[in-house]
Amino acid sequence: MTYFQPSETKCKCGCGQDILPALRDALDDLREMVGFPLEVASGFRCPKRNALVGGARDSMHLRGLACDLVWPVSVSDRHALAREALASFSGVGFYETFIHVDLRHLVKKRLSLWVN
Repeated sequence: MTYFQPSETKCKCGCGQDILPALRDALDDLREMVGFPLEVASGFRCPKRNALVGGARDSMHLRGLACDLVWPVSVSDRHALAREALASFSGVGFYETFIHVDLRHLVKKRLSLWVN
């Protein structure tokens, strides 16, 4: 089942670039595992959009391999999302209002976990 539509994951600047199918599949699997809707805060970012939001110079968003998901309101849902993200993605970042997930293993041979 496809839970995430291009309207949610394309670059917000309007350039039309979107996340890679592998990431869309991983996000759909994540949604299936947690069992509740997930809201995309940021998907693909072109260089212009990435600079505007203060993204990292080598951000996985620029490659279509990253997505930021808004934290659910429920604490138990937050725990479920964090647990499943850590089991499913090779890059996971925890922020106050969102969780970053990415498939960096497709381009880099290292895993990454951080808290901001």
